Amino acid sequence: MIDQLVIELDRKDIITLDEIELKFHEELKNENEHTKIRAFLHAGNDWYPRESYGSAIENYNNALQIQIQIHGEEHAEVGTTYNLLGTVI
Repeated sequence: MIDQLVIELDRKDIITLDEIELKFHEELKNENEHTKIRAFLHAGNDWYPRESYGSAIENYNNALQIQIQIHGEEHAEVGTTYNLLGTVI
């Protein structure tokens, strides 16, 4: 499960951020839509303070697309995600 995704810091090899992102997306393939939304929002919230705005926007957009499919454009959660995007942009 995505909540159990742990990076073993005692490994001798170096794990790049790209490898972490790839593992994140692989883990999400088997999750339900609401778990995916939550994971993408958390990822966006993690990238934003690191000033990785492109990654934050990408994750917020991924969450937004799923939210729109589930709830439609007029749902409050969709509005909240648009607000997060506006904060980054």
